[in-house]
Amino acid sequence: MSLRESASNAAEDASKRCWDMQFSVIIATCDRRETLPAAILSVKAAAETYGHECRIIIVDNGRLTAAGDIVERLAAEKPGQILYSKSVPSNKSAALNTGVSMADTEWLAFTDDDATPSSGWLAKGADYAAKTGLNIFGGRVVAGDVGNSMPLWLKPGKSGRVPKGPAIVDYAPMPESGILGSNMQVPFGA
Repeated sequence: MSLRESASNAAEDASKRCWDMQFSVIIATCDRRETLPAAILSVKAAAETYGHECRIIIVDNGRLTAAGDIVERLAAEKPGQILYSKSVPSNKSAALNTGVSMADTEWLAFTDDDATPSSGWLAKGADYAAKTGLNIFGGRVVAGDVGNSMPLWLKPGKSGRVPKGPAIVDYAPMPESGILGSNMQVPFGA
């Protein structure tokens, strides 16, 4: 077998492996009833594009309002696809740990309750994992329009100013997912 044929066979094997990966997508939510539906719908679209049943695990660690009714409404069309649990209020680490303990798949994906991953998110992640052999990696995060309201947790800095406009932070994200260098200033997240 030639080197070219061997490389082609390896790429084909990696492609087959990536479509065998099962994901549990974990979203910790904290008092973001207005953005959670879009996050869930975008993950459902990513699962449909990927073509496999993916478990979506919503862990609610809100203090002010519960999101169970939202999750119940969105879960009605495909029972068992979306799971819901409550966790310690305002403790994202505990919420994520609860989600991990509920997962029944080999692969975990994490996103936020105010993020809307692209429809190719899971498929690209699976493909990247299969091609590289990596078990953990991050992807590009692009700031969206925050409208006129800033998150409750964003407090004025020493200057007394609060960021305004369509982006909370100004990062220069990587054009593609990959191994991050120690000097790369990129956000980690969805």
